[in-house]
Parts: sequence; structure tokens; C-alpha cells
Amino acid sequence: MRIRRLALVAVFAFSLLSLVGMESPAPALAQTVPYNVASESYYRLNTDAGRITVSVHAEYQNAIGKDLPTLPVYLMPGAENVVVKAGDEVLETKVTPGNEAAGLAGAAVATLPRPLKTNTRIVLDATYDVAPRTGGKIMTLEAGLIETAFIGQGPGSFVLVDVPKAGDNYFDPGCLLASSQPGDA
Repeated sequence: MRIRRLALVAVFAFSLLSLVGMESPAPALAQTVPYNVASESYYRLNTDAGRITVSVHAEYQNAIGKDLPTLPVYLMPGAENVVVKAGDEVLETKVTPGNEAAGLAGAAVATLPRPLKTNTRIVLDATYDVAPRTGGKIMTLEAGLIETAFIGQGPGSFVLVDVPKAGDNYFDPGCLLASSQPGDA
């Protein structure tokens, strides 16, 4: 029987800092992010198949003086079957794949049902899969082995990882504080 364990992992800012542009997740260091976000990204690891299933629950608040017609949901490189919803409504998205060689996350830029006005909020829920892949710079997903950095949605966001109890489960201590974890993790 597979027992779930959750491990709280710090957000990998290296991949998000270069993704602050709204229209494209290309580097845009001179811009500021026009929204505040609090999110939880859930990563379910299927180690036997070398696959990851991801769900993201993110609440955005418009932090600038103009309406925002789109918002990004950051994705791991190789994301497939991307679906972004606002409530029950599936949103139109433009998916830009990540660049694993450059260590960059991808993004699904979602067109909102109505532009997000200043100081208002919206909740977006996204799901996607990451298929097996080998030989990458930061990701190896193959049957029996998953080695990867997990991506959050920025400051104020959490990454939760659901791993099989059986096996050799290791998280880089620079990214995970054992003292803040449940006793059985």
C-alpha cells in the first residue's frame, strides 16, 4: 500500500525571477510583476513510471493601476496536458515550454474571463503532467528514478511533494528544512 508523505520544499526562485513578463515568459529583468500571488503547487510522483502529475491552486491580486487580461501559471519544463481553470470555466491558454538547458520554467498564460481590475482577486487552478525524460540539465524522470527541481509560483507560494513511502526519497537539504517537517517525513 502506498502511503503519502508531504514535504514542504522552498520555491526555486532561479527559474521564476527570469519569468516576470506577462505576455511571454522570456527574461524581462527590468519589469516588475504586476500581481501578488499566493499558491500551492502539488507534485505527485509516480516513481515506478517516472512521471509527475501536478496541480496548482493560485490566488492572484492585481497590484497595479491597470486591468490585467492575462495571468501566468508557471510550469515545469516538459509540461503536457495543461488545463487552467477559473472556477469551472476552462481558460484559453498560450503554453510556452520551459527551457531545461537554460534552467527556465515554462508558463501557461491564461486569458481571464474578465480583465482583473486593480485590488481585485481571482483564483486559478491548473493541472498538467510531466512525462519521462532523461539527459536533462535539471530533470531526470525515468522508471524508478525522479530527480528534479520543483517549481512554485513565486514568493508566498508553497511546493508540496507527494512521494511513495517505499524507496530512497531524498530532498536537497538546501531546499528543505527537516525541522519544519512532520515527524514521519
